[in-house]
Amino acid sequence: PMESSSESEWEEIDEDVSTPVTCLFCSETTSNPEAMFEHCMVKHEIDIADLSKKNGLDQYGCLKMINFVRKQRITAAELLSMATPPFPWEDDIHLIPVIEDDPLLQFDFESLTSGEDTSSTTELSVVQCRAALSHALEELQIMKTRLKELLFVDLPTAIISNSSSHEEEEGYYSSYTHFGIHEEMLRVRISTT
Repeated sequence: PMESSSESEWEEIDEDVSTPVTCLFCSETTSNPEAMFEHCMVKHEIDIADLSKKNGLDQYGCLKMINFVRKQRITAAELLSMATPPFPWEDDIHLIPVIEDDPLLQFDFESLTSGEDTSSTTELSVVQCRAALSHALEELQIMKTRLKELLFVDLPTAIISNSSSHEEEEGYYSSYTHFGIHEEMLRVRISTT
């Protein structure tokens, strides 16, 4: 009985302790991630939550972005200029925390979109996917053209030399189409002298 009351006290103490959240762009600290987001909107004119929603960043994408910003020490304006795919923070190296036990990395970014209309995020993702697909198709067409150039550089010469050998082979094999030749070959005795 004594242990269970001390355990519940420990849990209560744990819940009451809040670790200050350091701003992404300056040294100011806030009491929680939501307050830090508000500070960023007022002081730095950037809406981190909206930025993550508009770009379709999932939890890992947000974590990478936060660690990238902290590591590179970029400004809010620089972050906004980089906020189009492909993102510079997509590498998994940016999953390594810059600040140990960073409370911002423990924030549930996916809760920002829960219960809200995500159609704009979905539309943005569709637009991004279409743009990426269009770019990939253009690159594929360029590769096809280059491959054709490489393969068919000496095509007329190859066709001429290949057609004469094909005619010779056809004549040789057509001589074996009659049954008489096979009968004759079976009757021949091998002579070794």
